[in-house]
Amino acid sequence: MIKKIVLYLFIALVSVMLACGGAMVPIREMAEAKIAITQAEEFEASKFSRRNYEAAVKYLTDSHTNVEEGKEDDAKENAKLAKKHALMAYEDSAPRMVDTSIKDAQAAIDRAAEANAEEFAPDQFTRAQVEARQAELHLSGKKYAVARSSALSAIASAEDARSISLSKKNIIRDSIVEVKSTLIKAKEYGADKDEPAKFKEALDGLKTSADLFKEDKLKESYTTLKSVKVSADELYLVSAQKASMKNIRLADSQLKSARKSSGAAAARDELNASAEMLSSARSQHSDTLFEESINSSDESLRLSALVLGEKRPVVVDEPVLDMAGKHKVEKNDFLRKLARRFYRDERKWHLIYNANKDQIKDPDLIYPDMILDIPEASSSSYDRDVESVEREVVAPVESDASDYDSDESSDYDSDDDMDDYGDDPATLEPSAEVSEEDTIEVIPE
Repeated sequence: MIKKIVLYLFIALVSVMLACGGAMVPIREMAEAKIAITQAEEFEASKFSRRNYEAAVKYLTDSHTNVEEGKEDDAKENAKLAKKHALMAYEDSAPRMVDTSIKDAQAAIDRAAEANAEEFAPDQFTRAQVEARQAELHLSGKKYAVARSSALSAIASAEDARSISLSKKNIIRDSIVEVKSTLIKAKEYGADKDEPAKFKEALDGLKTSADLFKEDKLKESYTTLKSVKVSADELYLVSAQKASMKNIRLADSQLKSARKSSGAAAARDELNASAEMLSSARSQHSDTLFEESINSSDESLRLSALVLGEKRPVVVDEPVLDMAGKHKVEKNDFLRKLARRFYRDERKWHLIYNANKDQIKDPDLIYPDMILDIPEASSSSYDRDVESVEREVVAPVESDASDYDSDESSDYDSDDDMDDYGDDPATLEPSAEVSEEDTIEVIPE
């Protein structure tokens, strides 16, 4: 409103000047007062130096009235007073406004830092820091206009950096899911029993990282996650090594039993294949390829179980996590294997299949890097700690697990089909070749 008044006064002044032919009108003084008031307005003098600003506007208004009344001397004096108070308002408000702008810039930089902009948007983040520093230097040199411009540029750069960082937050989200998966595997192999304190510390750290992620404090989340990843990897490595050796011993024992069984003579191929897979398992164990070793010994178990007349392979009695959530498919994963891991029952592979029909076109084929939903099998058997992380980081698909047990849910849901392991398409290993259409990009470029 006051700005409009000043503008109207200036227009009126020009009109009076024209009417009076410019005679005796203090044009220079009144114009200088107008310029000084405009400059003060740019630095919000009405907010930071209200008394001086309003005095300046009043004196300029009086000067205009004096001109209309023919009191040129009074008009000149009031114009000078208007300029004086406008300059005082400027000197009072400019440093305060710039200081506020610099603080706003620093707050924007802090928000960008929380979003991990230093790593995800280094150019924009560095530019914001430099511009904020320049604003401080200009402020100390009383170059208020330049200082304000630098502060505003710093805010814009910081907001840009934060926006870029938030657009890349899926990178951290996928890392959280990956570390969670590592802890699940470690728990599957008994890490929570062998190293309970270390496992709990890693799980608590994962929860903390998830909480920070939800608050867009990506830097803190990522820093915490890196530490948790080291612990999770160590837990997994130690527990997988033990599980690998345990599986090898079990496969070796079962193979010996199969060779002595009544069906051994008619199953030479299966026995030879079982022995070959057991040999591979031992070799992979020596090369610290424990996951691959477990897969190979599992196959050895399956083959020797067929010789012994088992309809399904013998399952190693080891801790298996029963939970709903997400799973990132790895090499050599197949549906029955995942069902055995998550439900303790490989016949429940169809639960996973039905929950992911949008991705799995053929139950024979699942591919590395697919992110599969693992639906609830039994709410009473959830692992509460890991479930809480899952809900915070990757919300499970809202569904009723009972839906998957209906007769209409799958073409492979009869008991006969579930028991006939050899004919079940879900037991097949994934193809080595993955087409572009079948891959899922989990980390955006």
